[in-house]
Amino acid sequence: MLTARVQLPRSVEVGAGRRAMIPAVCGLVALSVRLSVGPLTYDDAYITFRYVRNLANGLGFVYNPGQYVLGTTTPLWTLILTAFYQLGLHDLPGVALVLSSLADAATAYLLFLAARRFGWELGWSTWLALLFAFCPLSVGFAASGMESSLFTLLALAALLYVDFPRVAAVLGGLVVLCRPEGVIVAALVLGAQLIRERRLPLGSLAITGGFVVPWLAFATAYYGSPLPESVLVKASHYPPDVLANLRFLVLNLGTPGFDEPLLETSRPPIILALVVGALLLASLLVF
Repeated sequence: MLTARVQLPRSVEVGAGRRAMIPAVCGLVALSVRLSVGPLTYDDAYITFRYVRNLANGLGFVYNPGQYVLGTTTPLWTLILTAFYQLGLHDLPGVALVLSSLADAATAYLLFLAARRFGWELGWSTWLALLFAFCPLSVGFAASGMESSLFTLLALAALLYVDFPRVAAVLGGLVVLCRPEGVIVAALVLGAQLIRERRLPLGSLAITGGFVVPWLAFATAYYGSPLPESVLVKASHYPPDVLANLRFLVLNLGTPGFDEPLLETSRPPIILALVVGALLLASLLVF
């Protein structure tokens, strides 16, 4: 049997290679931008850092030794930082910044791949990844020392790889351990598998539960409840206001890099920001 071998022109091979490098470059841009900012640690992050130090030093998964109160909402982030602390990396704000920057670099990479999978052209896919790379809110959260960047990466990856049930189930379990609202992501993943397979995805449910159930059992036995006290306190003092949250979202879309108090000094900028933000939000919904 004779087989024909098609030799592509070298220019085509080089062009394909360069296109394959674009998402990696977008990831490197996101990484460089966040590392250049340096740690800008939020006060909430120090709560998790204290849990990390006490756990690493054998004092228990507690804020104050001897007081079994769950005050952190991110057991996964706490355990990851504890592992690095035990390796001798005690600069927790610096470690958190590096890990968050790497997570955002991976997110930029995945955003590019997702856009291409959805049929976007090369230029628009690159623009999407770069928009995330330079997004002020994302940069600020990465520098904050909190788990936001890791949560974003896990949530995006779980939704993008929903066609790979076991992978998505693992990511769904991890995203729940990263933040409580990860339950929404895990439910979407399992729901998508339920619709596609037309039967309960028991295997995926078992995998996701294998991550979540042990933590729930430990937290219930150790603290008396798996619900963090900080969540209960905020829920009682700050009831959810849908309109206020929507306004905050639209303002941030319309004025990237600016604080809301700055806008409140003059009414026209607020109106302009709301108009721009509403248009951007509408465009995202269309996409």
